[in-house]
Amino acid sequence: MADNQKQFQDFLTEIQLVGEELTSLRTSREANRNRITKYWKETLKRNAPTFEEQGSFEMGTVIDPITGDYDLDDGMYLNCIDDNPADWPTTETIQNWVANAVEGATREDPKRMKRCVRVPYQGGYHIDIPAYGKDEEGKTRVFKKATPATEFEESNPVDLVDWFAKKKKLYPSLRDLVRFFKAWRDFQKGDLLKVKSVAMTILIANKIVEAATYGESVVKTARACEAHLRYNGTIQKPVAPFEDLTSSWSADERTAIADAFKTLADRGDDAIAAETVRDGALIWQRQYGLRYPVPEEEKGSSGSNAMRTAAPAITGSGSFA
Repeated sequence: MADNQKQFQDFLTEIQLVGEELTSLRTSREANRNRITKYWKETLKRNAPTFEEQGSFEMGTVIDPITGDYDLDDGMYLNCIDDNPADWPTTETIQNWVANAVEGATREDPKRMKRCVRVPYQGGYHIDIPAYGKDEEGKTRVFKKATPATEFEESNPVDLVDWFAKKKKLYPSLRDLVRFFKAWRDFQKGDLLKVKSVAMTILIANKIVEAATYGESVVKTARACEAHLRYNGTIQKPVAPFEDLTSSWSADERTAIADAFKTLADRGDDAIAAETVRDGALIWQRQYGLRYPVPEEEKGSSGSNAMRTAAPAITGSGSFA
């Protein structure tokens, strides 16, 4: 049997954001917050907003994409509005304020998206800034373009981060497993791209099966996901607005996604049963792409002893701070 624990650990190093990339993101985030705070106070003469990181960056599951930008979601909570949505400024107004505050400080002009202002940076990343208000019932609502404030839906991304943190305490390798499955989705593409990052994170958190090695955990978790999705299992947000993140999938897309999870599990079993570490790594690489490392074949070794490496028990990477 092939033990590819070392290759999974090296693969994790390849796909996670560390060092300078993290420093650049955090520096840009702080500069953004300072510009917005200054604009609110000095130009608008309003109470400054507060900010909360959210999404995969805050959960520690963000990965370096194969192509395109990586990003950070930085929620902006408005302290200059009352609790009556009927009196709130329009989304267009809020987004114009944000865009005016940060304009000229980045590689391109900020982009006004449906639910956020996107601020692009030269380093190959962007920061998304959604705006939130709290109504008279204490519900946090997200600003959305072309929608009356009274119809803004409830949204609690900070609660989702807290939910994930509790799951992570139960499953030490959860963060790494989410990274592996997101990297697999990004390489395989096709219908798997329908499984957005938040949906993949919730699915893995709910279906994770930990084992002695990363490879075994991937196989067992993929089988649990396949069985769940094959028989019309949903991926429901565990926090408001509690929507089903599979509701837009067609029957054919659901089948294709379940098939992909089955293929990952089947090929993972093949990799674990391979005669050499190199053979196992080659099988995993066909699922994960060239970023998954394949060791050189050890001279003078053959069979199941070739390139064997000691595999420590999974405890989670702990490297994302």
